[in-house]
Amino acid sequence: WPSVRFGGREWIDAGMVSAANATLAIGHDRIVVLAPMFEGHAGISSAQDDVAHLNRTGARAILAVPDAAAREAIGPNPYDPTRARAAAESGRHQGRILATEIKPLWT
Repeated sequence: WPSVRFGGREWIDAGMVSAANATLAIGHDRIVVLAPMFEGHAGISSAQDDVAHLNRTGARAILAVPDAAAREAIGPNPYDPTRARAAAESGRHQGRILATEIKPLWT
């Protein structure tokens, strides 16, 4: 992505440590990782790797990734703004389903 000027400063898109940076939550007991882009690339850890690591530290971590319908709505380019509405609607539908899986973390 090109740099962006905001607040009188120049900002750039920097590198990433993993697909979700979920290990930043180490030290918390219950963690829900929402990872729309969850696969690792070129040596970058996947969100699944992050959640496995969190669970090895004693946390109870759950990973939520787009289901097949959501992936279809998002399409091949997750940055395509023309697909935002369909992706949001699909994510909202999936979120209602995932809520039943996530609820036990807090009960």
